[in-house]
Amino acid sequence: MKPLTVLISSVGSFLGHNILDALEPVRNRVRVIGTNLTADNDRVFRCDRVYLAPPIEGTAAFDRHLEEVVAAESPDILFPGRDHDVTALARLRERRPDLERHIPCGPAWIAEMMQDKLATWNFARDHALAFAETVSTSASSLELHAFQRRHGFPLIAKPRWGYGSNGARIVFNAAQFERAIQLPDYVLQPFLAPPANLAAMTPDLSAGVPLFFEYRDDQQYTTQTTIGPDGDYGDPCCTLHHMVMGRPERTQLWSHPRMLEMSQAWTDALVRAGWRGSVNLQCRRLADDSFIGFEINGRMSGSSSARCLLGYHEPRILVTRFLGPDRWPGGEDTPRGPGFVGRLPTDGYVADRDVRTLTADRVWIAPRRRAA
Repeated sequence: MKPLTVLISSVGSFLGHNILDALEPVRNRVRVIGTNLTADNDRVFRCDRVYLAPPIEGTAAFDRHLEEVVAAESPDILFPGRDHDVTALARLRERRPDLERHIPCGPAWIAEMMQDKLATWNFARDHALAFAETVSTSASSLELHAFQRRHGFPLIAKPRWGYGSNGARIVFNAAQFERAIQLPDYVLQPFLAPPANLAAMTPDLSAGVPLFFEYRDDQQYTTQTTIGPDGDYGDPCCTLHHMVMGRPERTQLWSHPRMLEMSQAWTDALVRAGWRGSVNLQCRRLADDSFIGFEINGRMSGSSSARCLLGYHEPRILVTRFLGPDRWPGGEDTPRGPGFVGRLPTDGYVADRDVRTLTADRVWIAPRRRAA
């Protein structure tokens, strides 16, 4: 049987790094094709072949490029490396019904909804799903001030379209609130279950801005579910994360009946709407032991490689559900006992000549593959 060919778009991303790590145990039996916007990235050279992609903001050019790579490489399965790629793959799936089993996602409108925090709130409200109330800064002053009175302080201001907590701000008082509602294309959400020492974690700016500052969060809960091509799904993988600079530095299995109920309600609603593939739901635990979501993604996440080590191997699950169990090149995962996964930085060497080759030719082939 020919090697499994996996295409990872935006392979140089943090999620792309996670997928590559998850594939490492079977790497000699998997052919990895990547696309990426830039050549100066050590992760892209872990692929067997990588293509430089145009900016995803140029939708038509990006879509054409993606189809060209698919035509050239005939990947068995396609994994998105960023939220924008989820939407691009969903569009490709709609244009190419023959790729339905090779692109584990659903309709483009759902992918766009999950990328838009205000649209996600509207979807949740329409389907009676637990999600943080969200208001756009383009709403009327009356609506914005009513929202603030309902929730008090602190609030969270974040870009309406975005990921990885980039651009998010904690709003502590009325003066900050008045400035935050002037930010274009932002939304406000209540700060769900803030830590008791939140104010103490905020730096004193009276003598200048600290050169280094980070907000640490050890109460981010996540459920990861995989919906099969026929709409069936198994138990989610529930985890608790210690977040540093918006990234999970420690991941452990953690579950609660009410967390599972919330996850199932979201998954059922997405199945009915037509979504397939990955569902990543991030949530907070409130004082009454209820759970409420604040972000949902139709992809794997920055904790995917950690979940693999904890026994939930997302690439394997996606491959076996969409392509069949015989297409996964490895055996069963080694059972894991109770424990946690810590993340450490790693080094990656890249030769200047390889960056020059990819930049000039817009494609790079790993040396071991060049004779093939």
